[in-house]
Amino acid sequence: QRIKNVLNYKKPAFWVIIAALVSCVIVAVCFLTNPRTDKDPAKVVGEYDVSSLGGAFVNSRNPAYQIGMNAYGIPVFINSDAAFDEILDDCTDGFAYLSNEFDLPAVTKQNYEAYMNYGWQTDASDEAVRRQCVEISLFFDIYENSFSTNRAAVTTLTSVGNGVYTGGALLGQNGGLSYLPKDGSYYAQIILSHYSLTVINDEVQTIFETDSSTVSHMARAELIDRLNEAYLFGMDESDVPDYDSLNDMMIYSYYASNGDENDIKYSIYWFNGQPKWFAEGEMTRIYELEPKKTDTAYISHSCLYMNPLSSTFSNGDSGGCYLIGEDSFTIMNKRTGDVVAVSSPASWDWQPLSEDEWQALFPFNFGAPDISSYKNPQVMKLSSRYYLFDMDGELWLGDCHSGKVGMWSIYSIVPESSVGVE
Repeated sequence: QRIKNVLNYKKPAFWVIIAALVSCVIVAVCFLTNPRTDKDPAKVVGEYDVSSLGGAFVNSRNPAYQIGMNAYGIPVFINSDAAFDEILDDCTDGFAYLSNEFDLPAVTKQNYEAYMNYGWQTDASDEAVRRQCVEISLFFDIYENSFSTNRAAVTTLTSVGNGVYTGGALLGQNGGLSYLPKDGSYYAQIILSHYSLTVINDEVQTIFETDSSTVSHMARAELIDRLNEAYLFGMDESDVPDYDSLNDMMIYSYYASNGDENDIKYSIYWFNGQPKWFAEGEMTRIYELEPKKTDTAYISHSCLYMNPLSSTFSNGDSGGCYLIGEDSFTIMNKRTGDVVAVSSPASWDWQPLSEDEWQALFPFNFGAPDISSYKNPQVMKLSSRYYLFDMDGELWLGDCHSGKVGMWSIYSIVPESSVGVE
């Protein structure tokens, strides 16, 4: 029968062959292409509130860095290719430093994860380079959202939550510890920024300072289990804030700069976008984290002096926010919330400032503000770089560079509440 079928075979009509070929081509194209569906992580489906994101590129108004929201509710670049090309130009020195320091190949769209991970960990002596490295990590933390449907969260500290805190009520401690403090008042200042933690005790001593950390997430049930396993005395399930998903919780675990990342000194627990707990180690003791309310915020009012070597033309805004407390002076980046410097004098020990001492701060003998009309000029050296001047009740902040450069800039500062801020 099979032989008869072969003998009786007739070649299909020409139009049948053509139809079959067209069908094959259509099926092949369908298998070879990857159309963007509603669940494609790179597809923008709405607007995203970028006020909760960190990174100078976010607020740069550069169209290449435009951000939207994908179907998973997380931020993505509207044009990830354009954003990638732009960050290469904006952070050239940072990429070069990371490549050299960690022996990385030139960054590509396939190997960027190493740059993202190492960017946070740099301790470059050049502050501009270090900030570029942090910017690289912030950038790729958003960039990778376009290629993954399994993102726990954008694990970056943002300007929301940055600031100065203090240790609050003791929530719990390991049962093996004998000493039981009433609260966390020993931790007088806990200063958070995008990539660093500074801890100052109640004797105004800086006991810990680092820009090295790891980030992790836990579901609420897992966190409760971990707390139980740690034998935390005085703490139960009701102390754990409610949150719906991994997106709403993260733990920043800080270790000494250039130290072992497994040797955790302190941890900050974030819930629903806000830092809530401060822990010794990972969870040896856990305190509530309370905003430090005693500091008065100051901002610049006018630029009184700019070094002739500077290419900056100031409009009076230094870009800084200055927190003056009972025993501390903290300089922060007004836009990002980054902590730039902290000074903790045991007391506000003002020293008289003579005309000769004043002029000695200006090696160029050019453009120094005239202080001869002030009856009682005083100075306090906050650090090797920063000086605070009291000119008969007016506060001036000086940024002084070493060597022959001398004073770099001087701004008058006033309480933020007295002028209002846009």
